[in-house]
Amino acid sequence: QLVKVGEDEMPSVFKVDPMEGILAVGEERQVAIMFKADTIGTEDAPVTSEQFSVQLKLEVKDTEGLGCLQDPRTLAVTAEAFKVDVEYKFAEGMSGLNFGDVRVKSAAEQSFTLVNNGKYMVKYDLRARKKQLKDML
Repeated sequence: QLVKVGEDEMPSVFKVDPMEGILAVGEERQVAIMFKADTIGTEDAPVTSEQFSVQLKLEVKDTEGLGCLQDPRTLAVTAEAFKVDVEYKFAEGMSGLNFGDVRVKSAAEQSFTLVNNGKYMVKYDLRARKKQLKDML
């Protein structure tokens, strides 16, 4: 049987399945621990990552209730939830790229900046949405 160590409840970001069961002689059973954080930080204190942890105690005893116990073992479970936080910036006062009038056979160039405000490296990929734009590229 797995029991949460301490007075607090099991953090909702962790799910353990199964928490308890009976093992036959020679039987092996996997215990799955799932982690999912839907939010991190608060609106007042936004963060790009947050650490979560829980201590689980494994209690093993005989099925007959004779009091044969194995020494409890503690299992530390930790996880980190992080946000991917990338923003794009255009030139001062601009909200996008506008090439305006460009003469045929002339070239024009504009740029924008991507800023990774997250904790980890990210990969980006720019794709055209419309077929006409894809054909131009």
